[in-house]
Amino acid sequence: MAKFPRIVLTKSGKNMIASSQVGEKLIFTKVQMGDGIIGEADEIQDFIALKQPKLDLTIKKSENKGNGQIEIVAVVDNSGLTSGFFGRELGLFAKIGDLGEEKLYCYTNSGTQADYISADPIEDGTPYKDFIAIDAVIGSSQNVTVVVDESKIYVTEERLESHNEDPNAHEDLLEKLPSGVPTGTIIAWAGTTPPTGFMECNGASLSTTTYSGLFNAIGHTWGGSGNSFKIPDFVSAARFLRSQGNGLSVGDVQEDAIRDIKGRVGATPGNKRGNQPPPVATGVFSAFAEFVGHSSAVNEGNSWGFDIDISRVVPTADENRPKSAVVMYCIKVTDEYVNPEQVDMSEVSRGIAELGVNKANRTEIKELARTRLWRSDVNGGYDLMPVKNTPTIVEHNLNLDIENVRCDVLLECVADNGTYVVGDVVRCFWTMSGANNELPLIPFLTASTIQVNTGNHSNGVFVFNKSTGAAFAVTLTNWRYVFRIWY
Repeated sequence: MAKFPRIVLTKSGKNMIASSQVGEKLIFTKVQMGDGIIGEADEIQDFIALKQPKLDLTIKKSENKGNGQIEIVAVVDNSGLTSGFFGRELGLFAKIGDLGEEKLYCYTNSGTQADYISADPIEDGTPYKDFIAIDAVIGSSQNVTVVVDESKIYVTEERLESHNEDPNAHEDLLEKLPSGVPTGTIIAWAGTTPPTGFMECNGASLSTTTYSGLFNAIGHTWGGSGNSFKIPDFVSAARFLRSQGNGLSVGDVQEDAIRDIKGRVGATPGNKRGNQPPPVATGVFSAFAEFVGHSSAVNEGNSWGFDIDISRVVPTADENRPKSAVVMYCIKVTDEYVNPEQVDMSEVSRGIAELGVNKANRTEIKELARTRLWRSDVNGGYDLMPVKNTPTIVEHNLNLDIENVRCDVLLECVADNGTYVVGDVVRCFWTMSGANNELPLIPFLTASTIQVNTGNHSNGVFVFNKSTGAAFAVTLTNWRYVFRIWY
């Protein structure tokens, strides 16, 4: 956007300030751009309009700075333009009272440093959009109103950087930037590793607090009780899914079955010498007849019987199934965002700028705000229990520049043990290589792997009791490692 010099109050603007200071309402109505050129004889204070107005800008936000100035933010939108122009002129309009006449309040002109405002969309029919902030003098006026169009929300780099400096700005970031896929959604995944935020539907037991969003969605429908609940298990029996209804409810599980298979057999009377016609057979049955022999009238005749073969009427295998293609069923467990304190919104804004558009929609912000996070349990598919005196090595294959990443390792409870329940996570713990040799569990990271070493004293890993604070050796089979890498 063009570089504008200091904005100048017009005589109309000064008169409006005087009126507002005696109690009348000062209303800012719009911002206007034009391509007029200031002549040597022009006096800006005398202007009542732009020299060559081209585009009305909608006011999107205002802020009374409390120092005798107000900041007005307007959006430049070329969707209504029929021809381009150089955006030299910039004017802020206002009026006194609801029925007052709209007049030019203040004015500035960028001269030769103007930007060209094209009438063409930037790409795919998207209008060009940018923002202009005007700091206007209002003196000691208290009764100031700004006409703001809140029909659309726009993001500027300056606004995001200011937002990033606010210590409370990101408190609810996870709720403000949801993925759009509701927690508890089940998808058929064509890969072998669940996507970010999903787990395979393998019947795992989870903590109701750690995964509170998922628990609120599915409760104990699929098993568990108290502080733990289970996700659906479609792995152990390789189950197919079907809709609720016809006497079935969500969470019901059925074993395999087939419809009844029937057939019929019958025979017709033989002749007086004992010859039997072939028997009648339908469905899964087939009939056969064999000649017995010929020695006398009494012994002459045929023998007959039945075979059963279901493959005569249906395809058969060692299981009952419809036609199928194998996928991984995954359930949405959480939106995988890093802690809001680790999101640098200035980087987000720069990313938005690189998109080439100034209107940042919700999806774009969501993707830019996501710091990349790799987890051994979600992205790597690892379920790793610590083993005493044994290093645990995981391949992440991220090809990292390890000087610019952060990593840690957690212990997640996988079996209730009286002190911790399933899903509880411990971050402050250590290993013991001797009775008095405590070693903090610091992961060793390389470009493609991450590793921790478990001690050889007692059970090898010690944590604090969350109630008493006393240290105790954990039962290793009750816990699993979760490695995390931010990159």
